[in-house]
Amino acid sequence: MKIHFLGTAAAEGFPNAFCRCDACREAWKRGGKNIRTRSSVIIDDRIKVDYSPDSYMQALRDRIDLGAIEHLIVHTYAL
Repeated sequence: MKIHFLGTAAAEGFPNAFCRCDACREAWKRGGKNIRTRSSVIIDDRIKVDYSPDSYMQALRDRIDLGAIEHLIVHTYAL
């Protein structure tokens, strides 16, 4: 089984665009892998879990052909 993590951050990404806490400031300063996109994963190049607003950028960054995805699993919230 191949698992490719596209993003591992919270709903707004990390660092938060409007946050000034020490952790967010340090991530802005360091850049690179410290800038985390919203959560998503691809399993075996065919199954995508969650389609976040960052999906297009993640596909470009990681050279992923989203047209090859056969299944999309989206978590919904019941209120």
